[in-house]
Amino acid sequence: MIIKKPSKEELETKYKELGSTRKIGGVYGVDAATAWNWMNKCRIKRNKSTNQISLENRGYKNRPSKKELEKKYKEFGGCGKVGEYYKVNPSTIHLWLKEDGIKINKSSRQISQEKKPSKEELEQKCKELKYNGTKVGEYYKVSKGAASRWIKEYGIEIIKKPSKEEIEQKCKEIGYSCVKVGGYYSVSPSTALKWMKDDKIKTNKQLAKEKMPSKEEFEAKFKEMEYNTDKVRGYYKSSLSTAYRWMKDYGIETGKSIQLSKEKRPSKEELEQKYKELESLTKVGEYYNVNAVTACNWMKEAGIERNKSTNQISKEKKPSKEELEKKYKELGSTAKVGKYYGVCEMTALKWMKDYGVERRKSSIQFSKEKKPSKEELDTKYKEFGSTAKVGKYYGVSDITALNWMKSYEIKTGKINSLEQTVDLYLGAGK
Repeated sequence: MIIKKPSKEELETKYKELGSTRKIGGVYGVDAATAWNWMNKCRIKRNKSTNQISLENRGYKNRPSKKELEKKYKEFGGCGKVGEYYKVNPSTIHLWLKEDGIKINKSSRQISQEKKPSKEELEQKCKELKYNGTKVGEYYKVSKGAASRWIKEYGIEIIKKPSKEEIEQKCKEIGYSCVKVGGYYSVSPSTALKWMKDDKIKTNKQLAKEKMPSKEEFEAKFKEMEYNTDKVRGYYKSSLSTAYRWMKDYGIETGKSIQLSKEKRPSKEELEQKYKELESLTKVGEYYNVNAVTACNWMKEAGIERNKSTNQISKEKKPSKEELEKKYKELGSTAKVGKYYGVCEMTALKWMKDYGVERRKSSIQFSKEKKPSKEELDTKYKEFGSTAKVGKYYGVSDITALNWMKSYEIKTGKINSLEQTVDLYLGAGK
């Protein structure tokens, strides 16, 4: 059947009416390509395709040359960034590269597939790293997503939930906190909370609610303890934050302890007298039933001079390096040096460290250097029959000699002395 080609005017009218070469082909019983050829020969201007419109809308009309595209691809190293530069989809860049015969770099997925370990190896590594996808990814130098994909492909369980007994035991050790439990098992607090909910293990918050006293009881106790939150917390064996939450829930005012400390505050003369008598901020605080910081603040505000601290005293008493070295050689002990200068042993030791004064070897170091071999020690013990005599022979205490024998597993006591007596008796008989 011969299909007669319509005139230019008819074809143009039909195209304006239908707006598509495919629809024109349907009217004349031909395919879209034939209708398109007719329009091309008649030089009828076609409507823009959706692809052309989308490119124009994105501010890009002309495709770059092969040379320019290759340069940009080498510069950016990925279809995504090149697409961002030309304001087109990465898949469009990928298509252009393919059409221009430009070599495409391997995708991150292809690289991760090359690095992919065997199921056994991955399972072993997951056990070592507590099924943490991030750590597994870091180990294989791939993203967390790639590591998670491998785990999913092999059907390995990412998080293995511990038994109820194990979680309960761990909670007893570290506290009923989903944050701490999650930290121990390397999972998020929400996962740990889900485990605890599933196993009906109560969290700190739930336990605190059960412990929570009535408003009347709590208010009475708070008043009794002079609005000291720390004391109230200690009484109810809860955390400070729990005590504050109860106060907030019951609408009990905070800061009353500050008001009370102002009410209790003694006069300057009385405070000065008490400080001279007790010689300690802690003791002054205990006397007035306030903490040491409050007592310190009272003294500062009143302009009362405090006694020098042990650190200040030790600095004032600190001798010169030459004097300290001489005194250490003379007395032979840091404890004795400290006693001589009226400071503790630790202060004397700190002075020596500051000056770089060498200390003598301790009795333990001497005993290690003097320690004989097992055979020699065994012979000496059989010869002397006493740890005290063995110690005297080597110039160490009997305890050191006994410790040497224990380390060598040499028998001591009645058994050994009996053996020695038998040996002597047999020797005499000969």
